[in-house]
Amino acid sequence: LLFLLGIEQRSSELGLLQAIGMTPRSVRGLYLWEGLILVVLGAGAGTLLAVAYAAFMMYGLRTWWIGAIGTKFLTLSVQPVSLIVGAVISIVVAGIVVVWALRRTQHFSAKQLLQGRMSDDSLSGHKPLGSIGRLLGMLPIVLALTLAAITLLGLVPKQEAFGGFSWRIVAFFLVGTFMLWGGLSSLSLLLQSEFFGGVVGRGWYAETMLALRNASRNRRRSVLSTNLLAMAAFVIMAVAAGQQNPTQQRPEPRSGNGGFTLVAESNLPILYDLNTDEGRAKVGLSSQNPDVEQSLQDVWIAPFRVRSGENASCLNLYQTQLPTVLGVPNDVLDKLIEEQRFTFADTPSDAPWELLREELPEGRIPVLGDMNTLMYSMHAGIGGTVDVPLMEDTAGGTLEIKGMFANSVFQGVLVMSEENFLKLFPTRAGFRYFLIDCDPENSQAVTTLLEQHLGDSGFDAEPVADRLADFLAVQNTYLSTFQTLGGLGLLLGTFGLATVMLRNVLERRGELALLRAVGLRPASVGRIVLWEHALLLLWGLATGTIAALVAMGPHLLSSGADVPWGSLWMLMGLVIFFGMLTALFAVRAAVRIPILSTLRGE
Repeated sequence: LLFLLGIEQRSSELGLLQAIGMTPRSVRGLYLWEGLILVVLGAGAGTLLAVAYAAFMMYGLRTWWIGAIGTKFLTLSVQPVSLIVGAVISIVVAGIVVVWALRRTQHFSAKQLLQGRMSDDSLSGHKPLGSIGRLLGMLPIVLALTLAAITLLGLVPKQEAFGGFSWRIVAFFLVGTFMLWGGLSSLSLLLQSEFFGGVVGRGWYAETMLALRNASRNRRRSVLSTNLLAMAAFVIMAVAAGQQNPTQQRPEPRSGNGGFTLVAESNLPILYDLNTDEGRAKVGLSSQNPDVEQSLQDVWIAPFRVRSGENASCLNLYQTQLPTVLGVPNDVLDKLIEEQRFTFADTPSDAPWELLREELPEGRIPVLGDMNTLMYSMHAGIGGTVDVPLMEDTAGGTLEIKGMFANSVFQGVLVMSEENFLKLFPTRAGFRYFLIDCDPENSQAVTTLLEQHLGDSGFDAEPVADRLADFLAVQNTYLSTFQTLGGLGLLLGTFGLATVMLRNVLERRGELALLRAVGLRPASVGRIVLWEHALLLLWGLATGTIAALVAMGPHLLSSGADVPWGSLWMLMGLVIFFGMLTALFAVRAAVRIPILSTLRGE
């Protein structure tokens, strides 16, 4: 954008070089080398700033966000290859923009370049849009409304699409994307429409209409500036809306908590079935005790066998080889299948829990694992294998990943059937991992009762929501860092818009001087410039924000959404404040234009 503005500002130089005999190709080549030199210097400076920003983020992870990382032993690792690749990509992308900006000059004669006529209106003024142009401009809005209607009418299937996202979530995101596209195309249509034939009236209405007409004078530049703001706002709002807080989510079978309220672990195995009166009596939970009877009424405890391994959750920064393995008993597995507990990601089965009973060739054992554990801690996916070495407590074998949970309480572990568990780990007796389905209002009483009677076994229970919150703290922290980077981009876009506005004022100094000459007060001229800037700024922010909120609609309506609205609106407020503050430079330039000398120059 800045290079394009620079070329337009120096168009008279290009025209002069052509007028004295240089070919247009030679002139473009001269400016191309100049642009590439600036691009290389900018890429070098940007690379150094990127390293500094990364170091700043590392400091933040060791201090402000240490609760999510859990260690202070985190240092910046700078890989020269990564820096070179990033710099080269930046140079290539910026180089393409430079070439595109210079190619625009070939459509202008030397006379036009000498006169500085390279803006949109210099070619043939406003061209009325044809019916095809209007239809293409309205296409994204039509697509957004159509897809939204189809989704709200329930015609979109609820099945998983990919990565743990349902088709409904994908549809909403597409609606938001189309709305972003439609909002920007609507601005382009508005600025190119015949609505700006002339301005009749007085006061703020006339000033506003003049501001709109000025914005349409160089439509491409105005739309490009608004695009930058809208896309930055979209990214910031979408990233912020993705934050989750499981403590606000109620137990639901088709969710990461699987409908369970509590999760518990014990140091020593518990050998009895805590769902029967006989098993409870063995550990002192007699049904004759009214407190026990009342607290454990309608409580289902799902036990799992455990073979301890490495921590493979997001709380562990290191790659793991063999995580903790859980064995789910047949009766528990039947109930999990029947009630369709938990959500799965990229799992090719309508009944994912059934995959644990599948017979695999070469004696491989089917397992399920959390998507975050498999992809980021173990660098594996569906179809991947995990070797279990022959050890004192295991017969050894190979595990094959058949499915992935989506943001579940099983993060950090692998789950297999009890039958396969006993074949692989024959010496492991009893149960040490428990998921407890109970009324959330009764969870504290259940926790106290079980910890009191099973304290000798080291029984410790906590809300599933708290366990999930610990896991998601890392994800939310990363989203916060991306939001910070997006905010920086939004501020840069704001200053870019201010640069565009200042350039527009300098280009139109003759027009503004004429307005002063025919009687408009300096304050009126300043307000016209300010309204134009405010239109583009607010249109971009509103388009990106609304589109992002629609795209993230399903998540925002869920009980686990935890959007930092306060910081978001504060950021948007700061952007508007600094945007209008920087606009004052353009206003100041507009009201200080000398009338006589400027009109003589015209």
